Amino acid sequence: MKVKEAIAEIKRRPKEEWRSELLSWFTLEAKSRVKLRSHNSTPTHPLVVSVVEEMTRWIGKVAEGLDLELDVITILTSGSRIYAEYGFRSPEEIESITKLRKAYQRGVHPLDVISEGDLEAFFTSTMGSLLKGAEDLITNLPKPNKEAQ
Repeated sequence: MKVKEAIAEIKRRPKEEWRSELLSWFTLEAKSRVKLRSHNSTPTHPLVVSVVEEMTRWIGKVAEGLDLELDVITILTSGSRIYAEYGFRSPEEIESITKLRKAYQRGVHPLDVISEGDLEAFFTSTMGSLLKGAEDLITNLPKPNKEAQ
């Protein structure tokens, strides 16, 4: 969906719902782009990375058009949900893991080389996975039995 279309569609809703609506559209749009570009086969890591990068720019433009303030953590966590959906790690997380593994192999304690960016990559990845798991749990809950009430 184009940025202008998304802005117009979200503006139809009450203003207090814009943020949650934008984040859910991010997920839906990213999943549809991955499916479209993978031609209904298993998506590759580079494909998912390119879609998440593209969608990160998209969500920034839509948020700007809606005059919404989205913090970096919210955007990165939304991207991490997409990585978790397909079982991949973000490039930042892979880079951080590699850096820590190499430090450990050199005999340097990993805490001596970890940076704020590494912690942010791990945090957003963990949050993305947790949000994906919670979403799966909620959608798979059995419907309440009316007779039991």
